Amino acid sequence: MSMTEVYKVHPENVGQVIKVLGRKGISAQRMDDSEPVLQYAAHGTYLIRVAVPTEQVGQAREILKEWEKSQKTAMTPQTHLLRDQFLLSTLIAVIIWLIIFLIFDFSMNTLAFLPFLLLICFVIISNKGRVVASDQKKTEKPKRVFRRRRR
Repeated sequence: MSMTEVYKVHPENVGQVIKVLGRKGISAQRMDDSEPVLQYAAHGTYLIRVAVPTEQVGQAREILKEWEKSQKTAMTPQTHLLRDQFLLSTLIAVIIWLIIFLIFDFSMNTLAFLPFLLLICFVIISNKGRVVASDQKKTEKPKRVFRRRRR
């Protein structure tokens, strides 16, 4: 049986790709069994080839194209949320830095504060939902449960 390469994937995702193809009845195999030292030295840039029987190449490529599309759409909402939070925190940090810059008579030494301001703003904005949720839990009054005394 002749095998043909259909996909290249990072080592941590090889098992998932083979499972996706296996669920559709395609027997996929790893083409590269490299040493872990080589994978470590490549710093995550080393790709492993996945091969299928030559007769099933077209079907496997279609399945993997759909799988890639589903993976991208699953990450999109979280990615957009982080992007929006980062842009907002950048805007706030720059505004705060400009205020500090104006207060200290246009000193460029205040430029060193900018990365710290950006980090602090991003942490606060990205955790806003957690802080609000924990505040709401604190303000809720616990229900009192009355128990009758036994005689």
